[in-house]
Amino acid sequence: MAVPYHLLQLQDGRTKALFTVPASIAQSLVVHPVLCRGAAFSLNYTAAVDDIQKSATATADTTAFIFTEFYSPVPDETAFEISQRLANRVKENASLKISNVLRL
Repeated sequence: MAVPYHLLQLQDGRTKALFTVPASIAQSLVVHPVLCRGAAFSLNYTAAVDDIQKSATATADTTAFIFTEFYSPVPDETAFEISQRLANRVKENASLKISNVLRL
């Protein structure tokens, strides 16, 4: 499982990966970097949708965008690995919310 993402090639040779995540937890997902492929990828939160084309699955009401910029000879593979780790964080966050509701 992975969160949806879109890649943008930057002029300096780096890649900007934008990840679509639930808006309710977007800011909590960027607190810690994502560790994968021998690197730590710092994440940033953006409320702007200008970076990507709006899709049917990405609405301003329910989703938000977080991003990281990196250099990689295989940017799609790197972004996919990051998106899988983000999916795990989203899943863990959902589990925490459910367990908190059950305690009430």
